[in-house]
Amino acid sequence: MPSITTAANIMARAKRQLNEPSGSDEGFWSDQDYLNCINEAQEDFVLRTKVLKTYAYFTTDGTNKEYCLSESALANFMDISEVWYFTDTNLYDVLTSVTRDELSQKESYMNNLAGDPAYFCYEDRTIEFDTIPEADKTVRIYYFNMPTVMSADSETPEIPNRFHPALVNYVCWKFTEADDSVTDKLIYWQQKYLELVSEAMAVEDPAASSYPRIKDSGDMPYV
Repeated sequence: MPSITTAANIMARAKRQLNEPSGSDEGFWSDQDYLNCINEAQEDFVLRTKVLKTYAYFTTDGTNKEYCLSESALANFMDISEVWYFTDTNLYDVLTSVTRDELSQKESYMNNLAGDPAYFCYEDRTIEFDTIPEADKTVRIYYFNMPTVMSADSETPEIPNRFHPALVNYVCWKFTEADDSVTDKLIYWQQKYLELVSEAMAVEDPAASSYPRIKDSGDMPYV
């Protein structure tokens, strides 16, 4: 199945598969029902596969090893992927994620040392390092994010185009399931959806297919 672009395209494809009228609100399911289910499908797909990734960054102040990250900074946050600590403009270390207990056992943490960190712990929108970084160092946080809810069928899903057919499969699965009977069609659409979920999960970094390379941008959120 080729890539699809907008929610309207996904809706039209699902209507054809379900033998629903193509006109607006002419079938059993309203266009709003379709859009709601497409949003549900994208959320489910992202939760299962983590195919969306972006980043935010902040600058150290030279006095703290703990920083609070606002909700606006990590928009639609789901989980951290990596944390980069820039020792220089173009040089960085990828820090190791540890638990709070593991961090507290690090010699650098116990002795309250200053310098470049090697470890971090993230809990409840707070990131803490094993050392006190010097001032004006950039910390970049790559994180998996949830998609923005589409409010109009002219909008485009945020997941990579290659996985847009999964949204069609999900809609057909859930609308068929709503008939309260297990049928071959229900099983078929469920399997087709889960196949694309498995395909996305098999990619080493599925989020990378959304962007050729996540680049520096002035539009990226700043903590």
